Amino acid sequence: MGIRFQWGDDFLWIIFYFEDKSTVTITAAEDATIYYTTDGTTPTAESPEYTATFDVTETATVKAIAVKDEETSNAASLVLTKINVTNMTFAEAVAWCAKQDSTKSVTHDDYVRITFADAKVLYVNGTQIYVRQGDDAAMLYNFPTSDKTIAVNDILNGTYTVKLQSYKGVPEFSAFANVTTAATITVTNSAESAT
Repeated sequence: MGIRFQWGDDFLWIIFYFEDKSTVTITAAEDATIYYTTDGTTPTAESPEYTATFDVTETATVKAIAVKDEETSNAASLVLTKINVTNMTFAEAVAWCAKQDSTKSVTHDDYVRITFADAKVLYVNGTQIYVRQGDDAAMLYNFPTSDKTIAVNDILNGTYTVKLQSYKGVPEFSAFANVTTAATITVTNSAESAT
């Protein structure tokens, strides 16, 4: 994932999540010198000078300033949070939900990468999509529809990283900002009727 800081008023506080590593790219106005830190402290002209992209492999707060013509920008911040991801099949995720207290909502401690193998779309209501794989069913909550168009009877294959939740006994695969993407899901249109 490449992150670009902008020179001037466009400096933002941004939070991103990553699993293994995150590649940081910092840009500023032409001829500006960029200084940065990775420990959350505000950089100065004595901090390391940014000369090339670098990888972050642990949770870090990257801050950067740009200096040009004796003018120094405000510090921009980027919070990079390393997440733990547990791999589960669709059936394993549904089984985990079935073991939880059905009178309340329970969320898995880690993010979960769920493998879909010919999961069939049963119902679509905006970003809520109900799917069945074999004898198991679940709801995809806040599915990123900007990534894919999903319709009833479509078949889903691939992996999907989510927050796994048993919502009062209902298996819910919840999209999470900056983690969940539908890019790893293949959607195949199916002419078979919904059952």
